[in-house]
Formats: sequence, C-alpha cells, structure tokens
Amino acid sequence: MKTFLPWALVFVLGACSGAVDPSKIEVIPDDIELLPLEATCEVLLDTETLLGVSPQGQAWLRGDVASRYVDQKGLSTQVSIPSSAGQFVVAFRDERALFEAPQGIYAVDKNDARSIVFPESVAAFAAMCGDPETDGPSFVATENGLFRYENDGWAAFRSEFIDFRQIKSFATIEGQCIADDEMLWFRSRNHAWRFDLVNDQQEQVQNWPEVHHLDIDPELGAVIISNSALYVGAEDSLRKVKWGSGTLQAFSKSEGVLWVAHGGQLLSRDGVGTWKRYLPETIKLSSLSALYAYSKDAFWAQTSDQLCHVYTDDLIIVKGIAPYERYRGNQVSLEVSTVVSTDKVAVSVDEGPFQTFDKDASGEFFSGTVELGDLEGWHSLRFRAQNSGKQWFRTLRVERLAQAL
Repeated sequence: MKTFLPWALVFVLGACSGAVDPSKIEVIPDDIELLPLEATCEVLLDTETLLGVSPQGQAWLRGDVASRYVDQKGLSTQVSIPSSAGQFVVAFRDERALFEAPQGIYAVDKNDARSIVFPESVAAFAAMCGDPETDGPSFVATENGLFRYENDGWAAFRSEFIDFRQIKSFATIEGQCIADDEMLWFRSRNHAWRFDLVNDQQEQVQNWPEVHHLDIDPELGAVIISNSALYVGAEDSLRKVKWGSGTLQAFSKSEGVLWVAHGGQLLSRDGVGTWKRYLPETIKLSSLSALYAYSKDAFWAQTSDQLCHVYTDDLIIVKGIAPYERYRGNQVSLEVSTVVSTDKVAVSVDEGPFQTFDKDASGEFFSGTVELGDLEGWHSLRFRAQNSGKQWFRTLRVERLAQAL
C-alpha cells in the first residue's frame, strides 16, 4: 500500500467565527415570476425512501419489503439489497448502485448483489465516494485515515494539519469524487476542506461552528449548510441566502443549477445568481422532503407519499457515459433521448463539427459512436437537439485515460 507525502496547508478564507458580512447576503426577491414546470408523479409504496439518482437519471428507492430503481419513463425494476447493507454510497452507472457492507461495499444491480471486499484498513469507512470498479478514483475516510483507490490498489494520505478520521462526507461532482480541476472536497464537523491533488496542497475553505452539508459545482461554487443557513458561491464570494418565511426543505445541484424547496416553494439559482420560481402542479410541495438533481433541467423528488420526476422541455438524457467520467478507449457508444419530440440529435467534440446520431427503430432515442482518437485528457461533448427550428443543448466533460493500466 502506497503512502502519499504530507501536503502543504493553505488557508483560503482563514478561520472565521461564523459571522456573516452583510454585503455578502443574497436576498431572494419577492417578485420572482412564477414559471410552469413539468412533473410526473407516482404513489410511493409503503416505507419506500428515495436514496439518490444516477447521473443518467434513474431514481433508486429502498423499502422494507422491496427495493427498486425507476427511469424517467416510469419503468420500475426490482432489485435485492442485502439486509446487512448499510448506507447508500452512490448510483453512478445505469442499473448499478453501491451500498456499505460489513467488509467493504455491495454492488447492486437488477441481477444480484455482489460483495466487494476491502482490505481491513479501509473496510470500516465513515465516508466514501466513487466506484472502485470504474476508471475514476475512489476515496474512503476511516479511523485509519484517508485512502485513495485508483488502478492498482489503495494508497494512504498523511497530513500534519488535519485528522482525516474526522471526515463526515465527501462533496461529489455529478457523482464523481473529483472534476477536471482535480480538487477533492470534503467536510468535517466544523470545516470545509479542499485538496489540490495536482499541486499537493490542502486548503481549509471555512471554519464554522458547524458544517452540516457541503456540495460543489464547477459553475455554482460551494453550497454549504451551516446552522440551518444556506451559503452558495465561490470561496471569495460565498453568500448567505436570506429567505422569507418558511424553512429549507431540500436542495440539490447539477450542471450549474441549484434546485431548492423552501417554505412550500420550488426555486432555482444559476451560476450568476439569478433565481427562478416554479409551480409544478402535480407535486405536494409542502411535504417535499428529498430532492436529487441529475441535470440542469431535471431532478427527482419525494413528498409524503409521492415520487416525482420534474423536468423542463430542454432536458437531454445521455446514456453510455456520465459527466466527468474517466474511461479508457478512443470511442464511446451513446444513446440520447429527449422529453419532447425531436427531429435531430447531434454531438460535437471539443467545439468541432456536429455529428448527427441515427434514430432508433422504436423512435425513442438516437444512437451513435463518438470518436476521441488518441488524444488523452479532458474533452467536452456538446449535445444538440433540434425540433421545428428550436435548438437546445447539454454539455458533458469526460476524460480519456491512457490505454495501459
């Protein structure tokens, strides 16, 4: 097992007492226009809980009697989650999710639940991100410290500045541990931390009395919950959101959009600070308790007795690759679909010419193979859908790794 050398420590905002600069308070306007939003809902089965959503948009639910995942068209697939399975880790791939196991993790899909045994030093983890059976890195925080798995096994980190045993959770980016900036984010009880994996630097982003939640988005910046208050923005412009009456019910972010349920209202915020308010008529907003976004245009939500898929007309669903995924090979086969009628779907690689995908015989999706050649590194895939003169887009960042392990 390898050991990474100690990293330098950099204070980004310094240790602060939790006092908020009045100039950095973001007030939500009272006169936000109320916009329509599509939603399809079904009645939850008894004891079912929405655990999370894959980057491709499948909602995973766990119940006392049965568990399942549901796709955007409402197709439900039963799965068997072992009774000894602990906390939900991640649903990163289509039809596959990871759960904590007594000696590692369970990989659960529609066929079975398979145990992946970890070495004793990392088997009992307090927090985990990533899927060790993909090409991207995975991290676990244990009583023995912080460990990374990539390609050839687990490697331990060492630091003179932070007790890795205090890690409560990792902040993932579209289900991945790290994005193209190679930054690993996590929180302890009263700190938000950022690790620069390229330059070997640890950065204490915030030190507050409590940090209850930490999310990261390349466009939004950090999303932090501290003492029931919501903060959002880049480290040098982190702002406390000031609400009207009501309490924060649930929130989630994806691709530069923060979705928030607050006081029986549904709102969104983009990376430049523009707030919008919505009225999806079929959702019982007053009892909304969980919200998981998987695109800038869609999320799944749970209310007291509903499971709801909420989306805009601009939703583009991509299967075959996930945002910020790392993979080996010079081509990838994709399926693309939309929620409204579409005449054409095409994809551009790194701002190159658009390649048109073929429509499946069923007419439900478009398929094609994207060639990345031999160029290693990060690439941008820009998807374009067209219908009657209208165009809408979605961009995914992916990394092509070297062929050899």
